[in-house]
Amino acid sequence: MTYPHLCRMSHRFEIGGFYRVRKKIYDLHSNNPQPPRFCDAIQEADGKVYLEVKDKRTKRKTRILWQDVQCQMKDFAEAINQ
Repeated sequence: MTYPHLCRMSHRFEIGGFYRVRKKIYDLHSNNPQPPRFCDAIQEADGKVYLEVKDKRTKRKTRILWQDVQCQMKDFAEAINQ
């Protein structure tokens, strides 16, 4: 199932005079009519991109720099291909 409307949606907002862009990331391989939201991708005013996950029970947000995710995935791919 494809969800082209979810792939295009993003939200730009201003905080303290600086713009941020937030993009909701969904599990597009889900069989649900509305795929579950996995996390948000956020681009800060300085250009850095983060993934942000919000715990539904505690409302605590966890952020990780996208560059860190890419580095760890690269290391993982190299390890399994040896």
